Amino acid sequence: MNFKYKFASIIKIKQSLEKKAQKEVAVVDLQIDQVKLELEKLQNILKALRINIGEQRAIKAAEIHHIHKYEEYLANERKMLEKKLDDLEKLRIVKLEDLQEKQKEHKMFETMEGKHFAAYTIESNRLDQISMDEIASQKFSRAKVSQGEAQ
Repeated sequence: MNFKYKFASIIKIKQSLEKKAQKEVAVVDLQIDQVKLELEKLQNILKALRINIGEQRAIKAAEIHHIHKYEEYLANERKMLEKKLDDLEKLRIVKLEDLQEKQKEHKMFETMEGKHFAAYTIESNRLDQISMDEIASQKFSRAKVSQGEAQ
């Protein structure tokens, strides 16, 4: 008699959902890293622009106006990236909560499987013991009968 857990298919589904949630968290983490890299690049561009302005001795008014507009553009780009980063951080928190829930569900079914297996083992041992007792009784009665015939 083999142990067959009646919720085995549910455990497989829970495992696949947990893996899917882990992948979703990993994708969000990757997106967060990409946005951070973009912010860093933007910051480096802004620093290089300011250093470049400081090195120039004579700057025309049109160039100053152009540089000012470019700085505004970079500032707006930075705000958009920071907003995107905040949104991704919030999404990451939601995905992590979902992952934790899925891990709890999976763990619950695994615990239940352990309890069912323990009950199965106890019942199997009980049935084996009954069989052994029956065999022992039969051997004992045969031995008695053969002793009675021998006398």
